[in-house]
Amino acid sequence: MIEAIWHLGMYVSSKEKKDDSNSIIETYINRAKLAKTRKILCIMLSEESGGIQYKGISIEDYSPEKQVLYRPRSPNGPDISPCAIITDPSKTFKNKILAWFKNYKDLDKRFKDIDKVLDEKKEIIESDLKAAYDSLRVDKKSGIEEKTNALLTIKFDENGKEKHLGEDRLFRNTFLALSKERYYSYESGESRGKGTCHLCCQEKELGGYVLSSLGFKFATPDKPGFTPNFRKTDYWKAIQICYDCAEIIEFGKKFVDENLSFPKKDNFLGCRYYVIPKILFGEMFDELYDRILYYKSQDYDEGLLSKEDWIENEFAKKDDVLRLIFLFYEKDQSRFLIHEYVEDVVPSWLRQIDGSQRKIRNLPIFQEEAVKKIFGKDRLGDFVFWRSGIDRGVEGKGNNWYAVFLRAFFYPKSAAGNYDNEFRSILGAILSNKRISQDLMINSFMREIREDIRRKEIYDFQVLCIKSFMLYLFLRDLGLIGVNCLGGYEKMGEEREKEDLSKSFSERVERFFNDYGIKEPDKQAAFCVGMLCDRVLYVQRVTREKGFGEEPFWEKLHGLILDESRIKNIFRDAIIKLRQYQKAYPDLEEVAGIHLAAAEGKWSSTKDEISYFFALGMTLSKVIAYKSDEEKETDIEGGK
Repeated sequence: MIEAIWHLGMYVSSKEKKDDSNSIIETYINRAKLAKTRKILCIMLSEESGGIQYKGISIEDYSPEKQVLYRPRSPNGPDISPCAIITDPSKTFKNKILAWFKNYKDLDKRFKDIDKVLDEKKEIIESDLKAAYDSLRVDKKSGIEEKTNALLTIKFDENGKEKHLGEDRLFRNTFLALSKERYYSYESGESRGKGTCHLCCQEKELGGYVLSSLGFKFATPDKPGFTPNFRKTDYWKAIQICYDCAEIIEFGKKFVDENLSFPKKDNFLGCRYYVIPKILFGEMFDELYDRILYYKSQDYDEGLLSKEDWIENEFAKKDDVLRLIFLFYEKDQSRFLIHEYVEDVVPSWLRQIDGSQRKIRNLPIFQEEAVKKIFGKDRLGDFVFWRSGIDRGVEGKGNNWYAVFLRAFFYPKSAAGNYDNEFRSILGAILSNKRISQDLMINSFMREIREDIRRKEIYDFQVLCIKSFMLYLFLRDLGLIGVNCLGGYEKMGEEREKEDLSKSFSERVERFFNDYGIKEPDKQAAFCVGMLCDRVLYVQRVTREKGFGEEPFWEKLHGLILDESRIKNIFRDAIIKLRQYQKAYPDLEEVAGIHLAAAEGKWSSTKDEISYFFALGMTLSKVIAYKSDEEKETDIEGGK
């Protein structure tokens, strides 16, 4: 990964001609931390023949063009330069500005003179600073509080000409020197030495803390076990990177941060992720670079978990020259926590993922007509489109629906558990084309489905059943779980429905099993009994005027912890209960009985699998049973 970022930094620095001190300084400045900054509070100092004088506090608007030298370092001590985000005006002045000059006053006489003035005038400065800070209001255009991320810095007035720290040679050179010092200096001391750089293969001085200074804390020198010879001073021998290459890595990382870090807006994943192109032949970079910058300016935030727009057909066919690295990460203060790392993802596989998403989404059972039958006539669009107005992270075009639906079963830390690691591990397996445990998926589906049943959230139970079935079919279609045995779809929509209406109920059930790859007899039997159970619950709701989840027959379902014996008992009890209400569903009862008989001696599925397909039958019964079937409900006494 580091080598890929280094190569990217080489391309970017060459493309953007980042070989001067201005470009290097701009790379060191942490503009991302200033994204919400609206105002800069400047401690104005005049430099005249009589020496340095304090002139007051000025307030100005922040813009990325302002040459402020902001780069955070220690949360309690001074930063790389006398420039800091204000938390408390007095504390920020003392700990970040005054403390900086105390630390570095011996580097130059001018620093010593400034330190003296700030120390002598500190009470006045603190008072002026508090008044200026308290005067900040809410920005009328953005609605953001002006105090949010307000910046405190030093600004000079030389004969009427004002300049920021980045326009002052002494502060620029010091900023560069201290920024590079991070590469070899750490709280526990220095670590540097002569050796061959791992990246450029040249003999140079190497810094022991290059990667940790950039946030990549794979290991820490605080633990002797991670250091060569158990000596912290020898840490530079562990990962050998020179200072020049460190700067190039900074170029690459900044490009990735600004252009290839996703999601852009709604962080539904619980963490962010990088997509790092690993280019095997350099001539391809110009084409890729232009596309990345083009889509940066678009209203575009889904990220590469869908098929990226800039990986179109010409890139999808270049598996031999382009690989992608996915790195799921989280920033915790100064730490950069890597949660999942997936390398060598070929563009054609992303294209296949995208194709499978579209294929599953377009299956008849997830279209608007089916959604209306399950969830109500007021639902518009297919299932993914409908959920795009409800589920966090789902876009209307739905190119990332599988990642969002997966989150419903592997949610972040809460009172019910923490499934972040499993979530990212499954995403990583999908991206890297690795097999996933089908038992893990089914067990997770049932964990959440049972929880909704326990809470009598029947509507949410049905939503989870559809989400899980889409995921199940998606993973099977990619060959990541089970065996891909989805049937073909020559006809879709109304045409398919008209054709099915001419078939018997039994024929439509068999066609459903064939189309959706449900081949095992025990799963088919559980599904059919689930459909019959849904009819019993419907009759009880109508007859006894009960709400969803309040029907007495739920007591017979054992909290959806089912096996062969319980499925057979539910079948028997369902028919008995229907007769008590003087109702019958001959076609459905016959189909369920036939499949139970066919499954005799073939019950090899786990309890969770049996329970899952039973739950699917309950949810999808209205889709398979058209209105003509509902009219076949029989009143035992008088008939219909």
